[in-house]
Amino acid sequence: LVFAGCDDNDRAPDAATQVSDHRLVKILNFRASTSLEPYNFMDLSYDDKGNLVTESLYDYPNTLMTYTDYEYEGSKRIKKLNYDGQIGNLQLGTFIHYSYNANQLVKEELFLGDGFLKFTTHYKYVGDKLVDTYKDGDGLGIHHQLKYIYDFKARLIREEVYMYNRELDTFTKYFYDENNRVIRSELYDRNSKLT
Repeated sequence: LVFAGCDDNDRAPDAATQVSDHRLVKILNFRASTSLEPYNFMDLSYDDKGNLVTESLYDYPNTLMTYTDYEYEGSKRIKKLNYDGQIGNLQLGTFIHYSYNANQLVKEELFLGDGFLKFTTHYKYVGDKLVDTYKDGDGLGIHHQLKYIYDFKARLIREEVYMYNRELDTFTKYFYDENNRVIRSELYDRNSKLT
């Protein structure tokens, strides 16, 4: 991992450097801890507001394989564009439009590169708590639905997963200590059997 603000000797920057200048700018992936060179790496770039604007994945030493661009209005991400395909001739593969109600994400629309709407992911809230997400479209109706249940302290205590035909697939229960830290989670199958 390489962070902006560090010099070539990986020394910590001086105190005058702004904390906001310390952003992850490169991720090196190695096949093993003994490997001398990475097999690929990702470059990350940001706008002047600190928003991630580009993720570029390279095959070592320097062949661009895929990249993703992000667009924003203020600090809200409004579009994600994924480029992939033939090396040297990357094309727009998919893109996502994000919609908000105030500061809450309410919809993500996934389009193919040609503009065909593949599916939409919806987000539902009660107050500021996310209570339901689901996908529709792609000829499958509503699918990949997640329902979230909270206790009186506003802690997530149950997450239910529904796949196709709105049938319960699995659910997870969360347990907390006296300091509101998750101390255990239990995954159950559709028959309420602990897995």
